[in-house]
Amino acid sequence: ALEAVTPPGGSYTDLCGFYLQVLDDLWQADDGLNGDTVGIDLSQAPGGLTEAEQAAVAWRFGELHGVSARAAAFDQLVEKGYITADPLDEGDPDGPAFYQWEGGCLLTVTPHEGEETEAYSLPVLRFDAEKWASSLGAYCFYDCTAVWPEFGSWSDYTVRNEMIA
Repeated sequence: ALEAVTPPGGSYTDLCGFYLQVLDDLWQADDGLNGDTVGIDLSQAPGGLTEAEQAAVAWRFGELHGVSARAAAFDQLVEKGYITADPLDEGDPDGPAFYQWEGGCLLTVTPHEGEETEAYSLPVLRFDAEKWASSLGAYCFYDCTAVWPEFGSWSDYTVRNEMIA
């Protein structure tokens, strides 16, 4: 049996579905950065998704887009060898490096700092969303805002700025 429960005050219902939509919108932007393998980092996303929810979003995203997707942060992907680092100075292997994910990309949602979390007594999510494939290949939704619609679940959001590298 499946039971849907609305938390008191209607806050943070269906964040998984909401972030899946954000990730899909990001995937559609600059599809030249997309790859066959995708890392999804929602560990800092506003609303506090559990590890199981993060894994579920990654799995569903992979299923919807026909790619191999995993819930993982940048450092974890470097450690596993998905993201590689080429030193900028061959004589200094511990110095600055050019990072890239050959054939893959990382989708990340993080809080947008210094902004309100409530509007008209309704919860607000402020976040940034980024698609990263290399030190020179990225796309970002910056200063996004979603306001709880009082009835229903998180669905719509606005993007104040978009950036590309």
